[in-house]
Amino acid sequence: MAEIRTDIFKDELVLYFDSKTQRINAYTLASVLVSLADAIKRANTVVNPGYEVEVVVEAIGPGSFKAVIRTIYNEVKNLFSTESLRVIILSILATFIYENALAPGHKVNLIVNDNEVVVVQGNDRIIVPRELHEATQQVARSGKFQGAVSGAFQALDKDPNITGFGLSPNYDEKPSVVIPKDAFPDHIMVEPASTENERHVIEIVKLTIVRAILERSDRKWQFIWAGVRISAAIDDDSFYDRFDAHRITIAPGDSLLCEVEIHQKRDEASGVFANTNYRITRVLEHIRRPENPELVP
Repeated sequence: MAEIRTDIFKDELVLYFDSKTQRINAYTLASVLVSLADAIKRANTVVNPGYEVEVVVEAIGPGSFKAVIRTIYNEVKNLFSTESLRVIILSILATFIYENALAPGHKVNLIVNDNEVVVVQGNDRIIVPRELHEATQQVARSGKFQGAVSGAFQALDKDPNITGFGLSPNYDEKPSVVIPKDAFPDHIMVEPASTENERHVIEIVKLTIVRAILERSDRKWQFIWAGVRISAAIDDDSFYDRFDAHRITIAPGDSLLCEVEIHQKRDEASGVFANTNYRITRVLEHIRRPENPELVP
């Protein structure tokens, strides 16, 4: 009997790809990482209003093949910022995956105690604290969260070298349960991933101003984001109200913490969505340029 505690996943999660070789197709890895990053961001939006989450890959290695992902949380200056951060997003992802993918063909028994919920599926037991179980149920109501998880498993299912998938809390520990590939199609009980080739996603990002448009218009500002130059119009009347009242003064090199709507198109070859257009829907904070920018790493 395998026993899984899903609350052991904090800010780090190891994706374990059981494969016929000690390597993985680049498109498979990219699709799984993007899909799970989308799921993590969707869950964080539900659980942690007032905080944004960044998903980074810290290491890869044989496992058959492993990829270590970490969540990094940043407070967003808005009306939800006073709420406490709950570092349970990776635990929610693990709970959802294991509750929906284990023990094909077996009836699920749910044992509810004062402090935890025990899900018994065949010979496996999934132990979930009550708070985590309730948060997972709340997040699972999002079709976009479910679709993102489904997309990851669809990418795994299409790869002929993948034989199973599992999750581990640290790099040196093999998952207590590896989900076999034949469990993917029938027991990831989620809505099908969207077949649309275009979509819009919302991100909270810090943009460095290169060229400002100092009037209300649809003309696009120029910014640097993560080392890439992008163009985006600002569709936020309250920002321009503050600007017109001289409560904000803009200078080159200043930054804006923004809610950005990103238009994406699916690449036909890889199935991965790529950014094509940007629109700023809310300006959350104006950040002045550092006094000595050349000294900033």
